[in-house]
Amino acid sequence: MRLRYVFYTFRCAPQARRDAIIIALASIPVLILAIHYDIFDLLFEYTGSHEAWELDELLSAGFVVGLASIIYAVRRLTDLKVEVRSRRDAENVAVRLTLHDPLTGLPNRHKFEQLF
Repeated sequence: MRLRYVFYTFRCAPQARRDAIIIALASIPVLILAIHYDIFDLLFEYTGSHEAWELDELLSAGFVVGLASIIYAVRRLTDLKVEVRSRRDAENVAVRLTLHDPLTGLPNRHKFEQLF
């Protein structure tokens, strides 16, 4: 049972690593183009010339939403880890109950058949 979890972890880890590499490789050229064309300075000048539109508040709202999304994702990941841990513990209890007598705690016939 523990071995199955280890294989599942190794199988899923390359997907996460691949996704991180793809996101990084897609983000780097965008950042390089933004720096090369001074997108940030142009955006600052544009928001300054159109102050009545209050575009700077829109950028601030986007920044806050991005931070909130990161916090939300971290909280969901911690919830997921807790859920996986509780399911694993419940599975261990179920396996123990199938292989041992619940009253005495001694191994039962199924455990005996597994051993021999």
